[in-house]
Amino acid sequence: MIKTIVLALSDSITCGEIEEFKKNYPEIDIKEIDINEIDRIKFLEKGTLSECMLITDCVDCYLFSEDYKIPYLIYFHEGNRNCSFEKAKYGIETLHMLELQFLERVYQRFKGIPWKIIETKRCIIREITVNDVEALYEIYKDPKITEFTEDLLNDMDEEKEYTRQYIRTVYAFYEFGMWIIEDIKTGELIGRAG
Repeated sequence: MIKTIVLALSDSITCGEIEEFKKNYPEIDIKEIDINEIDRIKFLEKGTLSECMLITDCVDCYLFSEDYKIPYLIYFHEGNRNCSFEKAKYGIETLHMLELQFLERVYQRFKGIPWKIIETKRCIIREITVNDVEALYEIYKDPKITEFTEDLLNDMDEEKEYTRQYIRTVYAFYEFGMWIIEDIKTGELIGRAG
């Protein structure tokens, strides 16, 4: 999960906003980097980039994040409204109201980590991954499974590609869909629901 948040923000953002943001996340290492020195992020201690999220209002910093596959949020304000952040998937307009769950979920989307939807005493309900497809084929061998629901595609490779597209489009856009049900004790996939 997120261990470090790098703030690469212009002078348009007040120190008060940044300090308020820092107070909300005492468990996360928050670093500030001058937007003109974004290359410095490459030299953060080993391992930081793999558990890092960047929050920026600068096009160069956003492009840097795209190039290095670093999860990021764009901070939109009057000073950058006319800038192009065309590939950006997530943006914010305030720092102080961000919730940790939102930050974690954005991070998970960037990293391809399935969201855990619900955890009960016996089960975890979570988003599907391509790795789940083979186990679904085992479950769907029983014809009763598809008596009242849609079957899987005949070709497993096609089903895997369908799953990749589903993850990219349905989860990313709607934030819900078909989910996997796992036995909490064994980690075994026992079904899907949605």
